[in-house]
Amino acid sequence: MKINLCPCGSNLKTKDCCAAIHLSAKLARHPEQLMRARYTAHATKNVAFILASWHPSTRPEDSAAIQQWNDECTWLALNVAQSRKLGSKGLVEFVALYRQGGQLKQHHEVANFKFEKGQWWYVDRTD
Repeated sequence: MKINLCPCGSNLKTKDCCAAIHLSAKLARHPEQLMRARYTAHATKNVAFILASWHPSTRPEDSAAIQQWNDECTWLALNVAQSRKLGSKGLVEFVALYRQGGQLKQHHEVANFKFEKGQWWYVDRTD
């Protein structure tokens, strides 16, 4: 019997991990949980969740570019370098490995999160 482990690398079943957060972002109790759920949304082509978990003040109005990029990628692995929560702010540094156009690539990001209205939101990235 095949066990469907969550793409985020938690070693939990998807239904017990990120899939639950996809149903309600308020279930993410830490910015890292939301970031892992966003990665899993990329891996499972759930662009609706990616946009819904993006803070309204920084969310792109046009999702076509995100959808197109995500459709071109096969997500392979997630590595979290650091994760912090300081009050209502959070930071998660990660590297996501993916394949695009036959090439192995990586997406390295330091992501900023904010706790507001009872849930964590992705805000933006620090370069």
